[in-house]
Amino acid sequence: MVLAGLVHASLGLYWGRKVRAELRRTADAGAPVIVDELTPPPATTEENSYYLYMDAADIIRPHAKGSQSRRATDDDLAKSYAYGYDDGDWSDPEVRLAHKSLLRQDSRALDLIRQASARPRFKSETVYTDALGAILPQLQEMQFLSYYIAVSAIDASDRGNQGEAADRLRLGFALARHVAEEPLLISSLLACAIDGVMADSADHVLSRGPIPQPEATVLADELARLDYYELSRRAWQSERVIGIDFFGDVRKNAAHEVLVDGLATPPPPVLYWLYAYPLRPWSYRDQLQYLRAMEAAVQFAATPPAARAALPPYIHADARLDDLRWGCPITALLVPTLGPVSQRIDKTAAGRDLIRAALGLELYRSGHGAYPDSLAVLRQSGWDVPTDIFTGEEFVYSASGTDFTLYSVGANTVDDGGEPVAWPMRDEQPAPDRRETVDDDQGDIVWGTW
Repeated sequence: MVLAGLVHASLGLYWGRKVRAELRRTADAGAPVIVDELTPPPATTEENSYYLYMDAADIIRPHAKGSQSRRATDDDLAKSYAYGYDDGDWSDPEVRLAHKSLLRQDSRALDLIRQASARPRFKSETVYTDALGAILPQLQEMQFLSYYIAVSAIDASDRGNQGEAADRLRLGFALARHVAEEPLLISSLLACAIDGVMADSADHVLSRGPIPQPEATVLADELARLDYYELSRRAWQSERVIGIDFFGDVRKNAAHEVLVDGLATPPPPVLYWLYAYPLRPWSYRDQLQYLRAMEAAVQFAATPPAARAALPPYIHADARLDDLRWGCPITALLVPTLGPVSQRIDKTAAGRDLIRAALGLELYRSGHGAYPDSLAVLRQSGWDVPTDIFTGEEFVYSASGTDFTLYSVGANTVDDGGEPVAWPMRDEQPAPDRRETVDDDQGDIVWGTW
């Protein structure tokens, strides 16, 4: 027993020292390591957009209930801001007619959203010291607001006011930027979802004709304001802190199953007791693997795709959670799957850039009578044309009469001839060309197909 106690203590000291050294390296690099560091700094009432957004959500909430389910009834359609992927189709005249009535009732919401967009901060009432158990109702409210803003933009475009439509699109992309200030990975993914809603609306708006130069420039500037790779870095750093805090709770035998409620494979309750007492040294080893996996995720997610080839080889591999599941069960539980998350963010960043390019193309056509022969010509005209984040080169572009094709080659960096990948990807959602399934890293990200 004495020998076993000495071995237990020695292993605990050894692995514990390694964990503390890794935490010191993380802190020395300027990254947060305790949950108190996640809480954003205080914001004054005049700075904070949060309460204005929530007031706007209170106005539209009674009319947004149908957006919660794809199985909405016909009556629900008349009472909700139907979104193409969910309850209805924005191109359906009956849906548009129902929207016009709702927009008149809820016009005050748009005023509040416009006021909120002008404020520099978004700080909710979330208590980040209990981040794993935190309830985030504001995220759903912000998503409903994006439906409302998107419908508002389409309505303005239907009335022939492209400048007003562009301003409403700007409000939607500003909404995503504000949501992204919440220091959680789920907030980053919601920002991506809001961008998807607004990209669909932008496609509808631009199909009606060019946006006037002043409003197009302001919208393009808003699109360029959100750096998804800086956002990814912060979000994965925050996820790491939440995991560090959870390991501490486990070793104090203070972890409760509610903290992992909803996860696919929560560990059995006995694991908490084992990690708190007889397996405490192993819990340090598990945490060391967690810290290394998360550092790789932080570096990978913060690097635009075209620059990832220069990363160390170990960072390219997603966390092999199946390999860690038995030896490091808490790591396997806590580390999000990097691949799908990074692909979603990559596609969203590419989508913003495609909108910026499409805005310029429509402006060029309105001024010259035809689309430019190349994106280089558009750039020479003075429009800031972004490049494809996956290659660092020009988007694939061609023009034919009154139409153009514009796309990013996507994650596989191969030109698939404009064959689109579904964006956003859902298991039950067919690709735009009606393929039943499509791998998320295959196909191109094509303007006008989401």
